[in-house]
Amino acid sequence: MDSAHISAIVEGICKKYKINYESKNPNYTTFVEDAEKINKIYFQIKLIIEELIIIEEKYSIPKLGKIFDNDLIKLNKIDHHLLKMAKILRDQNV
Repeated sequence: MDSAHISAIVEGICKKYKINYESKNPNYTTFVEDAEKINKIYFQIKLIIEELIIIEEKYSIPKLGKIFDNDLIKLNKIDHHLLKMAKILRDQNV
């Protein structure tokens, strides 16, 4: 893990615990914020899937609840530091 990602983690933790910390590089802040946005999108997709499953069962529409499954799998397999940070944040929220 390089110093940029360590700084992003430090800044994210400080923000979470309301510790006044200002990074020398504002890109770290946007990195963490974008990772948080990806998390929100991920959980929104999961909620959509849950709703689709309810509709699938209610109206007997085969595979309706599986529409976004592959997309979530692909999202989790993308090898990028931003998405790795999002997964770390997502795991911390569980």
